[in-house]
Amino acid sequence: MSEHDDATAEGVARLPVSAFSALMGQSLRCHDVPGGPGVLFELIQVRDLGTRVTDTGPLACYVLLLRHNGARGAVGQGIYRLEHEALGALDVFAVPVGPDPRGMCYEVIFN
Repeated sequence: MSEHDDATAEGVARLPVSAFSALMGQSLRCHDVPGGPGVLFELIQVRDLGTRVTDTGPLACYVLLLRHNGARGAVGQGIYRLEHEALGALDVFAVPVGPDPRGMCYEVIFN
């Protein structure tokens, strides 16, 4: 098992919240098209929502807030591939939640 193996729900592996907390302030490459150039999103917040009980045991729940620095317009909500050298690649459902003073923000919920 790697340091990022965690509980599964419905057969989908889940990274622990600590894997993302360790990346606060770092950039993750976001792709809307596999193999496309992607853009860099900064991980600006990790919020722990606790755990929920599943048939396979407790499952960590958390929220990531990502920012596309300098962007004013948003891409639509949808499934995007995030990549980081420490985590590898994972597909997530991201929702634009509006701009902050530095760029457009997106929320990813692991529930």
